[in-house]
Amino acid sequence: MRFSPVVVIAVAAAAAFQSSGCSGGVDVGISSDGGSSTGQIGSPGEGSIGLLTAPWLVLDLATGVPEPRAEMITFSDPAFRDQKLVLRRITGNGTDYFLGIFELTQAQWTRLAGTAPWSTVPSAVVGTAAIGSDRPAFALSADSVNNALAAWNLRGKIKLGVPSGAQWSFACAPDASATYCWGSATDRTTLAQWAVTWEVLDGVPGPRAVGGRKANALGLSDLHGNVWEWVDGCTALRGGSWHDSVSAGARQVSFNLEAADLRGDTAHALVGVRLLARL
Repeated sequence: MRFSPVVVIAVAAAAAFQSSGCSGGVDVGISSDGGSSTGQIGSPGEGSIGLLTAPWLVLDLATGVPEPRAEMITFSDPAFRDQKLVLRRITGNGTDYFLGIFELTQAQWTRLAGTAPWSTVPSAVVGTAAIGSDRPAFALSADSVNNALAAWNLRGKIKLGVPSGAQWSFACAPDASATYCWGSATDRTTLAQWAVTWEVLDGVPGPRAVGGRKANALGLSDLHGNVWEWVDGCTALRGGSWHDSVSAGARQVSFNLEAADLRGDTAHALVGVRLLARL
């Protein structure tokens, strides 16, 4: 699979994916047996609030039950990297959607799709520490993401997809002039705090546990490096990976797949996903 770097342009062949579960234009909703979307659901100490106004959403991937929350006291709960998906509400720029604070972990993907595609990638390629429940899922093809989300959306009360490139970029840094979610500095000290890129891995290959670096102003982590993230109906990638320099993951950079590549196997050892739920 060949990636062609461009600066935020229209994605060829995106229309072919707009009706798939991987489209960024899916809706969040409560099914007819799931109760009102304005019901009060929450956790002790973290506030109960309706879905239509909640700044946070915790989605149980085992039961499909959504928990709108007024605040999040901690993100260290192991369940947030396993059974539960934590999403942050993103508003502004004419949009309103929830986006995962972490890249989808291997444990979460297995719950969602029942597969472990990373297990077939040789350790010589990704290192010996790439496999783990709190590591990002990788080697996710466009078809596998499409199929997993389509299956979830048939049964789930909350409908899931992937963000558009514009949604990803805005969530990364609402300031259109920003290069990275923290600003523009690229010294080693700054990168070590914010990014999982080749400059700061000391030659040790492989993705790191999600949430191990600073989060941006909206609470999102791993926006630069770790694994590339599918966007635009699974026709393009954002954010860079552990194998890349930080410049590859700049907010303005999109790697678009050629139409020929999309017809083949798009699984890649550097590619994962961050999920979206949209109102």
